[in-house]
Amino acid sequence: MGPMQKLVWLCFLGTPHLALAQQCTPAALIPAYAHNDYRNSHPLQDALALGFQGVEADYVMVNGELLVGHGRGDAMPGRTLEKLYLAPLRDRVDRCGWVQGPRRPFLLTIEYKESGVQGYRALQELLTRYAAIIGNARRPGVVQVFLVGWHPPLREIAEDSVHPTAVQARVSNDGLTIPEGDRTLIGLVSLDYAKNIQWRGKGVLSEKDQRTLAQIDSARRILPGRLVRAYDVPAVASIYRMLLASGVDLIGSKDLKETAALLGLERP
Repeated sequence: MGPMQKLVWLCFLGTPHLALAQQCTPAALIPAYAHNDYRNSHPLQDALALGFQGVEADYVMVNGELLVGHGRGDAMPGRTLEKLYLAPLRDRVDRCGWVQGPRRPFLLTIEYKESGVQGYRALQELLTRYAAIIGNARRPGVVQVFLVGWHPPLREIAEDSVHPTAVQARVSNDGLTIPEGDRTLIGLVSLDYAKNIQWRGKGVLSEKDQRTLAQIDSARRILPGRLVRAYDVPAVASIYRMLLASGVDLIGSKDLKETAALLGLERP
C-alpha cells in the first residue's frame, strides 16, 4: 500500500460509517470482529465500514424485550438486539445479497448475560423470524449466529426443531472444553486471551502459553472446519501476528479504529 493509499485509508478511519453510502461494494476485510460492538458509536455500521467480519452483541431480557448491554445497568429502552443488528443485517442482505461480500459469511455472536430458559426461548423466537439470513446450525446462512453466553444443554438445543443454534467450545490453560452432546451444534472455538495467555508482545512466549496455543491445533483436529476466535486481545501488532500464525481466524477488538489500522494498513 503506497503513501497516498494509506492517507486515504486513515481518512476513512475517521468517519467509517460514511462508507456504507457505497451501496453493495464488497469490503476489504480484516481478520477481526467487533467485540462488545454495541458500545461503539455506530453499532454494526462502523464494523461493517472498517471491514470487520463479524460483531458480538450481549443482551438481557427486560419486560419481554431483548436489550443489548453488558447487564441491566447499561441496557437502554429501544436498543434491542433486533433493531441494532438483526433488522439492519437483513436489510443489507435483501439489498446486496450478502453482508461484506459474496460467499463471505458474517459472524454474529450473541451472549445472554443472564441465565434461564425464558431468555433463551425469547431469543430463539426472534431468530426464527430471520431464518432467511441465518439458517441454522446444520445449514448456516449468510449471517452465522453463535451463542457464546448461557445456553441449555446441547440435547435440548438439538430437540429444538424450529431453529437449532450453534454454540462454542473453549481453549484455555486447562485444555479444550467441548460441550457434551451433538458436536454438529458446535460451530465456534473461542480463546479468552486475557485470562489464558500471559504474553504481551515482547520477549519469548512461556511454555505455558505455548501449550495453551497448541490447543488451537487440537481443536482444529477434533472440530474440523470450525471458526476460531480470540477475544480480550491487547491491540499489539506482534500479538495479532502471533495469533494469526497460531491458527486464529478472527481477533476480537473493542477499539475498531486501532485494530483496523494495525491490520488494515498491512494489506497488500
